[in-house]
Amino acid sequence: MRLHYQLTYSDFLALQQDSIQHLSYHRKRAQVTFWILELLIFWGGLSLTRHILPTDLSSSLMWGLRISAGILLAVLLAPLSKKGYRPLTIWQYRLLLRKEKHTTWPKDVTVALDQEGLRVQTQQNGVKTNTEIQWEKIQKVSEDHQHLYLYYDELNVIVVPKNNYKASNEEKAEIEKLLDHKVGHVRI
Repeated sequence: MRLHYQLTYSDFLALQQDSIQHLSYHRKRAQVTFWILELLIFWGGLSLTRHILPTDLSSSLMWGLRISAGILLAVLLAPLSKKGYRPLTIWQYRLLLRKEKHTTWPKDVTVALDQEGLRVQTQQNGVKTNTEIQWEKIQKVSEDHQHLYLYYDELNVIVVPKNNYKASNEEKAEIEKLLDHKVGHVRI
């Protein structure tokens, strides 16, 4: 069975959204980002209170109030800091790829599925790449409303848009049956 489709820039961004939720790489980076944001907020609280508090306070009282304000602000904004990683990361990808957006995408992709595994052929700017993946190598399967993601190692993924490939209903049913048997319940 073969799937042929074009992978687009929006498919790539959807993959990034999914990988942020499912990969330990992003979990680790999210923790580091959280603590950096918290330190920046704490420092901002210290700086802000320096300009707000009266100057005639004793030095120890001034520092106590400034540190308390920094801690309070960091604690109050912690939920926002936790949610900050995803939009920051997607913004970085958009910023990095904005010039390549028109030259890199779309990519022609052909996925051949059989009992042994997958053979993926991509073509971009005249360069063909072939990858063979055995079913046992698929470590994680994820999906959203528009895509199926087959992770075959920590940073490599096959993205299959659910509605963007050419196949008859019978072929789709056969593909779903094979995927269900090999990797678990998925809907295409």
